[in-house]
Amino acid sequence: MSSWWNKTSASNFTRGLTSITGQLSSNLKDILTEASEENYDPTAELTRARQQIEDLELRKQALMEECTSLKKQCDELTMQKQAVEIKSDMLLAESRRVIDEKDVSL
Repeated sequence: MSSWWNKTSASNFTRGLTSITGQLSSNLKDILTEASEENYDPTAELTRARQQIEDLELRKQALMEECTSLKKQCDELTMQKQAVEIKSDMLLAESRRVIDEKDVSL
């Protein structure tokens, strides 16, 4: 029984594999036929390429403007941070001075 099952399984597998191979062959043939039927139009290709270049140039310009804006914002935030650090240092020094004065008076 086991031998019969193995032969049947192998036969089914082979048929399935043959079917898949046939389908792949057919699909590949269709794709190649379709590709060869398409006409190559260099003028249209050039027009598409120029449009893509123009689109990319516009995108580049927008990104450069965004980068400039972000750099400006970063510079402003850096200045604000420095001002806060200076104020913090001044408050810390004032607090220490007040504490030292109270310690001396006690």
